Amino acid sequence: SKQATHSSSRPSSVNTLDTYTQVPRPRPDQLFNMSPFGSTEEQESLIASNVRRVAPARRSTDAEQLSRNVACGFILAVLSIVFLVALFEFSFVVPPGEVGIVVTLGQVNSFTSGLHFRFPFVSRLELLSAKIQI
Repeated sequence: SKQATHSSSRPSSVNTLDTYTQVPRPRPDQLFNMSPFGSTEEQESLIASNVRRVAPARRSTDAEQLSRNVACGFILAVLSIVFLVALFEFSFVVPPGEVGIVVTLGQVNSFTSGLHFRFPFVSRLELLSAKIQI
């Protein structure tokens, strides 16, 4: 006949398996030194076996570094030029004594002297004198 796994007649020892977790029960002196990864030696061997072996990184030569610096400088210069062109296309200044007329897709807006902004390529700016002519 089969015995129950949680029988009270079974002697309690260190190597018996816990009926719920099916893992060996630790001795009381092992409770403070427990780690989910085993002993320190086991941890070190596990780490050493799982370390990926890669070739040492190849150091770049001065020519490669110079080439990268030139490419980055060129990209930065082009982006700066694009930014400045966009800034000048989006903004306009109406000088004192003049009125700015901006026509955007058929809609007309007037501006007094000062700094103003508009949409480039879809709006046209006309500057007209605001002086009274005799």
